[in-house]
Amino acid sequence: MFDLLPHLLNGLTLGLLFALIALGFMLIVGLMEQINLAHGSLFALGAYAAMQLTGPRPPLPMELAKAWLALPLGWRYAATLIIAPVIVSLVGMLIELCMRRTYGNIRSTGCS
Repeated sequence: MFDLLPHLLNGLTLGLLFALIALGFMLIVGLMEQINLAHGSLFALGAYAAMQLTGPRPPLPMELAKAWLALPLGWRYAATLIIAPVIVSLVGMLIELCMRRTYGNIRSTGCS
């Protein structure tokens, strides 16, 4: 019985994660009325940023990395849950600013 519990929790967590991604994708499709595949890429970028920040060698300057690693793992994890989405939102805003000039430009797709 107790051997099954971790598998059930992992399956439930993974299912909720997939549902969250699918709901976000459908929200974007419903609002913009076009398919936007950047949603999954930004989700993966957030996971990568979180992995790098909680890892043994964070991509930070030496002094800041030593101070970061001196924190307990629980505090680093909690801070990463705030920092990684902020990083991804900044990247998303940069992508939005770069792509804004292509909105409504039918000639760029080759359609007449």
